[in-house]
Amino acid sequence: MKNITVCLLTAIFIFCSWFVCSAMDMNSLNTRFLQGNFREVVSTGEALLQGGLFSDKQGLYKLMGFSCLKINRPREAKQYFQESLRLSGQGGLNDEARIGLADAFLVSGELDDAQRIYKAVLEDNPGTKFKAAIFYRLSKIAIRNGDSEKANLYLAKLKNDYPLNLELKSKEGLEYLSAARKDGIIYTVQVGYFSNSANADNFKKKLIAKGYPAYLQCSAGACRVRVGKFGKLKEAVDLQNKLSEDGFATKIFP
Repeated sequence: MKNITVCLLTAIFIFCSWFVCSAMDMNSLNTRFLQGNFREVVSTGEALLQGGLFSDKQGLYKLMGFSCLKINRPREAKQYFQESLRLSGQGGLNDEARIGLADAFLVSGELDDAQRIYKAVLEDNPGTKFKAAIFYRLSKIAIRNGDSEKANLYLAKLKNDYPLNLELKSKEGLEYLSAARKDGIIYTVQVGYFSNSANADNFKKKLIAKGYPAYLQCSAGACRVRVGKFGKLKEAVDLQNKLSEDGFATKIFP
């Protein structure tokens, strides 16, 4: 009985030591990644995987995939992300790893595969915290495919829904492409939404006094205060920027 107890305690000690060491290794690799030591992350990760004693292989493969993207090795990145997804235990629905895989396709120029995965993430998880990043990447794919209208729609949605997004801030507002008007599409900038028509009318007059061609669109007991009607999205964006500078909250509607 004593020997069994000793064996059990030894096994528990070995398991706990393995788990703690794995966690320490993962924390160390995360730190190296944040420090920009991407090649070191990949080489150390490979060594840990070959050793076989590592608990969070799914997380390790994902980190190695992102490291490979940072050093322009998309082919290896794809393999690591695919392995991470296989091990995720979520039916392959790990948003971060899927976006990483799509990014690897994007860098490789495999635009259709990248676009398919980005859209699948949005469909499978409409509330994903990566929605802004996906909109930005889809706009890049549209630009590379020569579809400026679709690129503009993604960028407008990004600016409307995520005005503080880092991609927008880093590019000082993202340069919008000039897009030819498609039949039936008119862009306008909404500045207010009121359940009281009198308040909406007063707000409209305030905008007109400032030189903005404001008008009302009322239906279902609500009035929307909008400014301008444009055949090109860029014209609406230019007006939106001007209104924002004057302190108005805005959204563009096609």
